[in-house]
Amino acid sequence: MKSTSSKRTLFLVVMAFFVALQVVVARVVSLEIGNVFRINFAFLVSALCGALLGPIPAAVCGVLSDFLGFLIRPVGAYHPGFAFTAALVGLAYGYLLHKKRPISIPNIILAGLFQVVICNFLLNSAWIMSFTGNTYVQTLWTRLPVEGVQAIAKPLILALVLPLVVPIVEREVHLD
Repeated sequence: MKSTSSKRTLFLVVMAFFVALQVVVARVVSLEIGNVFRINFAFLVSALCGALLGPIPAAVCGVLSDFLGFLIRPVGAYHPGFAFTAALVGLAYGYLLHKKRPISIPNIILAGLFQVVICNFLLNSAWIMSFTGNTYVQTLWTRLPVEGVQAIAKPLILALVLPLVVPIVEREVHLD
């Protein structure tokens, strides 16, 4: 049996891994379209982090990865609203996916839709509006096509990937 300090150390190492992976996937392995759209697979890392670590650690990972990602590869000016959104995404994935085994497809879809509609589309549009000078409605209309596609693609990708990956990672990394 592992000691409590060994478990905490492993937990912190896994958190640090998720932060680093999220930074790399979001900032390095991404497709940028202008200054408004960035397409990447960091949502998979956020979902996996939430499913394995829980809501609060996933929120902390989201905030840290947003801040460190900006320091490593800034895109525009820093806006703390994006860190707030990242924390909210981590909370949602953690709340809906952590310790719920097997992970249900409805929870995966709900978490993915929450990220796309509430966090990316509604909240991030408000933060982006402050950079572009457009009104909120103009920003929403500009972002609607991409977010509409992502509202279908992200939950589908999550539903295909998470039920396969989470059990493998849990088997290999014993966090409990």
